[in-house]
Amino acid sequence: MILFEHLRRRRSVSLLAAGALSGPEAADARRHLDSCARCRADHDEIAGLLARLREDPLRGAEPELPLPVLVGLVE
Repeated sequence: MILFEHLRRRRSVSLLAAGALSGPEAADARRHLDSCARCRADHDEIAGLLARLREDPLRGAEPELPLPVLVGLVE
């Protein structure tokens, strides 16, 4: 039964870590994190990973090719 609860909560824990939950769903997920060390560790790991990804300097890097050339390659 405990394993099922963690599987059911995994999605809300991930969404909360990504900042994609609000209102009652976020409050419910936070209450669960307050009482569940395993889910709290998962949440913290996901939030840390997403923070590191946001800090990646390549995310904001300009491509060396002009935009029309890139669009042509994609099309």
